[in-house]
Amino acid sequence: MAERIVQFAAKALAVVSGGFALIMTFLIFADVIMRHFFNSPIPSVLEISEGILMPYLVFGALAVADHVRVTLVLSALTSKARRVVLSAGYLLSILFFAVMDWRSVGALIGSIRSGESAETYFSFPIYIGRIAVVVGITLLILVLLFRMLTTLKESEITVEITPAE
Repeated sequence: MAERIVQFAAKALAVVSGGFALIMTFLIFADVIMRHFFNSPIPSVLEISEGILMPYLVFGALAVADHVRVTLVLSALTSKARRVVLSAGYLLSILFFAVMDWRSVGALIGSIRSGESAETYFSFPIYIGRIAVVVGITLLILVLLFRMLTTLKESEITVEITPAE
């Protein structure tokens, strides 16, 4: 049940990431048109785009939460050895992202305490992007954890080698 909730949240945030990409693309396109044809750029587009970029990148990473695997090596291993190698890869990924999340939480707390913001045409709080980073990395850790647990439970681990296109 918890795995389904995490998977649903990851997919929902991937859709949000697509929305951020669409908004960012439209804003930059409109700014270029306004700047070059009407000599009147849209105020604060750069700052808004920077604020949107972080949630876009982090939530987008959830859509492809697979880590890179060398299937040629995995296919040569026994099922038990594959389970060990895949689980170790998931564990290392979880540890790496846990450190990133811990540091991101510290940066978020510091940003909120100091009231950090981008001062341009209007004040844009920096902590919004930092919240997105913490939420995204935490969900990524949960996805990796559930995948590791699934790998440990499976009786037979198969590896499909697909030809390059």
